[in-house]
Amino acid sequence: MKITRNEKLVLEITIPILISSLIILRMYISEADFFFNNFWAEDGLFTLCYSKSTFVDCISDSYSGYLLSYPRLISYIVFQFPIDLWPGVSNSLYILEISFLVIFLFQVFQKFTNKLN
Repeated sequence: MKITRNEKLVLEITIPILISSLIILRMYISEADFFFNNFWAEDGLFTLCYSKSTFVDCISDSYSGYLLSYPRLISYIVFQFPIDLWPGVSNSLYILEISFLVIFLFQVFQKFTNKLN
C-alpha cells in the first residue's frame, strides 16, 4: 500500500504530537507538578555547572567516564532562564527533542520500507 504525500505529512505531525502527549500524560500521572519542579537524573547538576565554570569547562567535563555533550548543551540553554523555570524549560526541551527524533525515525523507517517494496 502506497502512502500519499499528504498522508505522510499528517503522520509526521500526528505521531510526534501523540508521543509527546503520552510523555506529558505519563509525567502528569506520576506526579502532577513533576514537569515544572523536577529534573531528570543529573540534568540539574549539569545546569549548575554553568554558574561556577565556563561553557568549555562544562561541555568537556566527563561524567563517570562519559562525555555527555548533548545534555550539557540543553543545560546551557536552560541556564539562560531564571532558576525557577529551569525544570520546566529542561523538560520542554527534552520533549521537543524526542518529537524531532520520532520524526527523524519515522522518515528513516519510511525510506527503508520503500526500498524493500
